[in-house]
Amino acid sequence: MLIFVSQLFLRQRQAMQRTTPTRVLFNLVQTSNRFFNEMSGIAREIPFPTFKHYLSRLTAYQVAQIAGWKALPAKHREEVIKVAMEIAQQLPR
Repeated sequence: MLIFVSQLFLRQRQAMQRTTPTRVLFNLVQTSNRFFNEMSGIAREIPFPTFKHYLSRLTAYQVAQIAGWKALPAKHREEVIKVAMEIAQQLPR
């Protein structure tokens, strides 16, 4: 399955001929299961660079959509900021 997904990513990238590099952001990551421990191995199987930071699967993000940024605990705001900063560093200048 992972090989199929990797091939699909590669074909999509070739078809779109992007001018900026493709990057993979792991989203909805559950840190309490065995797949989290294998995430670095999974990342190596994907033919694109992955971001170092990821977004955890948290209900707090859904609450923030309704109640706003301040509703997120500082720890979770920091996670979002790290991801956003890493993405911003990859944008063309």
